[in-house]
Amino acid sequence: MKISKTAALAAGLLLALPSHSFELPQLARQAFESYFVKADKPSPGQVPIAQSVQTRSSGVGLASANGNFGACLQNFANGTPPAIPQSQLTATRALCFSGFAVLHSGMTKTPVYAAEVLSRESLEAAKGLKRTNKFFADARLPSTERAALDDYKGSTFQRGHQFAAANANSPEAMAQSFSLANMVPQSPVNNSKTWAGLEKATRAYAMRASGNVYVITGPVFTKDACPFVLAAKRQLTLNELVIPASNSEAIALAVKSTGFVAPRNFDAQACTIGAGVTVPSHLFKLVYDASTKRAWAHWLENTDWAKVSRPISYEELVQRTGIEFLPGEQPKS
Repeated sequence: MKISKTAALAAGLLLALPSHSFELPQLARQAFESYFVKADKPSPGQVPIAQSVQTRSSGVGLASANGNFGACLQNFANGTPPAIPQSQLTATRALCFSGFAVLHSGMTKTPVYAAEVLSRESLEAAKGLKRTNKFFADARLPSTERAALDDYKGSTFQRGHQFAAANANSPEAMAQSFSLANMVPQSPVNNSKTWAGLEKATRAYAMRASGNVYVITGPVFTKDACPFVLAAKRQLTLNELVIPASNSEAIALAVKSTGFVAPRNFDAQACTIGAGVTVPSHLFKLVYDASTKRAWAHWLENTDWAKVSRPISYEELVQRTGIEFLPGEQPKS
């Protein structure tokens, strides 16, 4: 029995109904457009079908692991994404969202960075939007490369936005900001208070700026600075106990002797929770005012006792991360 393309397309749309209904109209439009447009003639800025994946979570093309962001280049200064060393590009995928872009690492199952552009107009539009709090695994990513909701359950870490939900200037951007591809495991007090204060300060600056302010946020993974290992050792020190050489033994002793709460599933050596989601040692937020050419970066340890210090220079951020975040620009400190 032959099934028409239209019937098959309708069936596909019905299958999309159970999840992320906020995307269904866009998916329907894209599906019908793909029916009438030849696949060998992509529209300007569109990632060729052979190099992209469609998802219910965002409805946009996912570029192959080459840093090509296709139609969301407006989130980068002069439309140019950061220059990433080849050694850091393993299993990376460029993800376009409504209002921001993420370079995702399948190795850490977190962003390498999230990029956005803020302005007084965009932040005015963001006011009053209701926070959705509906976290979801990003279906554009292979199951072996993405974080799942279960990874965070009992982890002792919160799901920390890299693109802040409070920066979303549309219901679609708000909903999409809760993709786990936009999250890192973040210490609770750090996420809800310390880091939230830096996000608020960044918005306050963008409201005063005369033009666009480009913001790039991301995690850093420093060896021997695993947050939950540091927390366990801190508890042992406060209780005047000898710290074992093994990280796993240190955590076990802290749990037994001090009441320390360890993640439900963890690898102390790899510093991961759940099924391999890596916990960052630090977080950074680069702020670039395109009008004044001034740039600075916040650098914060991913612990509950971390304190905000003076911003570091753009040059210092590049040196610490190995990433040229503003290629072609000449930012001033």
